[in-house]
Amino acid sequence: ETAGRLQDCRRLLAEILEIERHCEQKMTAGREEISRRLHAIQDAAEARRAYARQERSGDETDVLWEG
Repeated sequence: ETAGRLQDCRRLLAEILEIERHCEQKMTAGREEISRRLHAIQDAAEARRAYARQERSGDETDVLWEG
């Protein structure tokens, strides 16, 4: 009986560890996706600030097309 309980406990522990590994992988993937999105938002905000600075300075030169 004790050996059976020990085996059950080991199986349960293995299952818990597998669930934790799976959750950690999902959390890491989610964190990386959020990081990518945040960088894209920051890049867009910086571009917007650059255009706003250009407009405030009165410079009519197109930022993308010089000449």
